[in-house]
Amino acid sequence: MPRDDPRNHRIRCRCGASWMGPVRAHCAARPDCHRTFDDIELFDAHRRGGRCADPGTLGLIGTGGVWRRTS
Repeated sequence: MPRDDPRNHRIRCRCGASWMGPVRAHCAARPDCHRTFDDIELFDAHRRGGRCADPGTLGLIGTGGVWRRTS
């Protein structure tokens, strides 16, 4: 059923961010990050060395509150 499809469920964080889809990843590691990434690989890339990197410095673009690959 479409209602049971996880791609249709909105997920929310206590910071107020929300996103659709189970493959997205949201960073709540630090109070000043709280960025949402298109997939876990992008999330992992931004957490190199146990710190949050600015997604723009990784060549990602932010669209609709989600950081994505440029191509």
